[in-house]
Amino acid sequence: MTVSVCFIAAGDSDRDRIGSMLSRCGVALWTVRSPEAYCADPRRMDALCIVIDMPGQSGLEALERLRSRGIRSPAILIGNADSAGSEARLIRACVLDVLRKPIDATELLGWIECVCATRMVLEKRRAA
Repeated sequence: MTVSVCFIAAGDSDRDRIGSMLSRCGVALWTVRSPEAYCADPRRMDALCIVIDMPGQSGLEALERLRSRGIRSPAILIGNADSAGSEARLIRACVLDVLRKPIDATELLGWIECVCATRMVLEKRRAA
């Protein structure tokens, strides 16, 4: 079972470094520059959304914009320690985790494995 991953980032060296590593591991990966572009892309239906802090907008703000449009894709935020937001906001935005910069690639791969495993269980349950 595979899961596609979308980075929402205006431009970030972490995105490039982690994206390169995920691609080498066989993860289907693409990047968009805004929440609106993510909403318009049909690939988002099966994707894990990774939102990286952007200039002038925190990753949490971008994710909140997605949630206000009804997007419920699993999401992870990557940001600086001071940009994550309150715990209540993170819960309302249904954030799986907040990974701090510099990001640990193995931690992110662990989350991707968890999302894949969860999807397999859900698909088996639907098929039964």
